[in-house]
Amino acid sequence: EFSREQLHVNANKMGSVVGKVKIIDRGDSINWAKLGSGGWSIPSNVEEIKFEEVKANFVIYMEKQAIWERLHEDKVWEKLNCILVTSQGQTTRGIRRLLQRLYDEHKLPIYVLTDFDPLGFYIYSVIKYGSISLAHMSEKMAIPGVKFLGIMAEDIDKYGLNKHLIKLNEKETIVKENENPYSAFEKLGVDFNCCDGVCGICKIKVTKGMENINPKTEMEEEFPLNENERLGCQCHRLKGDIEVEYEEW
Repeated sequence: EFSREQLHVNANKMGSVVGKVKIIDRGDSINWAKLGSGGWSIPSNVEEIKFEEVKANFVIYMEKQAIWERLHEDKVWEKLNCILVTSQGQTTRGIRRLLQRLYDEHKLPIYVLTDFDPLGFYIYSVIKYGSISLAHMSEKMAIPGVKFLGIMAEDIDKYGLNKHLIKLNEKETIVKENENPYSAFEKLGVDFNCCDGVCGICKIKVTKGMENINPKTEMEEEFPLNENERLGCQCHRLKGDIEVEYEEW
């Protein structure tokens, strides 16, 4: 089988990047630090891009384009000697692959800045652990070493932020009170992105109906599913009734 990138079937560009990096793209030399207020538009296929020079010390990925614009305006990337990346929401294949290449090929630490809400944690978990739909490409997409940069639950009380909270709407509330989280995620079609049995989205640990599977890549081919089994995440096979327990962040 061939990947979308190998077949040159490319989606629309989405996301921007700026920083002290020079690349070669189809014979053209491009300096990410010299492209004005818009930065470099990240294509969906970054496999053939060659890094000519990388002077940055780390990468900050951010969910919100508005934050990226503000930091770029103040040239934070120059002051901190870092690379700023945004996806305007959920990450694309191209952005995830670009981040992984910077992490693997140039050993740059990756920090993920998202909103303190279910979607923000979901975006972080997809970058860190990968997604079910692209489980077969985890080796080229997932970045287990990324770090979360943003507000955590304990910061609400620690810094007196309760009065600044925005209530989640019905669509954003993934798991309702007294609802089985597994059923809620399944109903909404949300991927389970787990590592060592703990969900990367909400830190739920499956304690019943779980069978460990490794490695995660090419899992279905190596471990075919039986009729009474279903794939719950990248590293576990779930059977029958599901019981869960919660872990602290």
